[in-house]
Amino acid sequence: MRIHELPAAELAPYAAELAAAVARRRAGQPVRSRAVSEYHVGAVNPYENSLEPVRQRLGYLCLGPEGPEGYVAIQRRTDEASGLGVAEVKDFQAASDRARVALWDHLLSLDLVDRIEFEDAPGREVADLLTDSRAVTSLRDEDRLWTRLLDVPRVLESRAYAADGRLALLVDDPAGLVTGAYELEVADGVARVTPAASNPGPGEGVLEAADDAGWAPGAPRARFAADLLATAVFRGCATSARYGAVGGDGADLAAQMFAVEREPYCDFMF
Repeated sequence: MRIHELPAAELAPYAAELAAAVARRRAGQPVRSRAVSEYHVGAVNPYENSLEPVRQRLGYLCLGPEGPEGYVAIQRRTDEASGLGVAEVKDFQAASDRARVALWDHLLSLDLVDRIEFEDAPGREVADLLTDSRAVTSLRDEDRLWTRLLDVPRVLESRAYAADGRLALLVDDPAGLVTGAYELEVADGVARVTPAASNPGPGEGVLEAADDAGWAPGAPRARFAADLLATAVFRGCATSARYGAVGGDGADLAAQMFAVEREPYCDFMF
């Protein structure tokens, strides 16, 4: 992997090229528009109502055997209180794990940089890569991703699963939009979802799913609030199942089936 330094504004064409590849790898990440990418790399400067690039913003392009695989844009400054050299990460995009590692390796080796600040960092990912994880300080947590299920079968069938199995999902929705019972069958990681014929319609105002003993016989039951099922789709439900927020004899199986390798992450407001 090679790292090429350039003015950050010149990353904009590569940002457009990499946007779809990054979104495919990252649960919860919509494909960025060109305008969003141009803003993050500093190709335009909306804070000064200018179409000119942000001054003194540097870019580092990661080149793999077949072309660009990622980039990072930074802004250098000196901390007024301590006099330390600071590199603010303004945009970080990687379409492969090797690009992510190479870019962080380069950032951590920059001269005259005592501290790196990254407002949009994805969880504790960086800390897990360092020899001394305590070198990373988390200042705050922020959510930029919120989901609302409107079509339970389509959502559940759109993701892969960590374990095969059969579950009878009972979904309680305080808005009454997706309340109902749904049979989830997963084979070789691929899901098929069958709603119960007796499910209420979205306009009927039913808030709690009924469990008909004659429906999905033999399938363990797992009862979810609609928002927790949305969370399970992207982040899994191990903690919710452990502490009883997911009910029924199928809660443990649900935790296994909904397990995810990567946490969802969205790095821009939309």
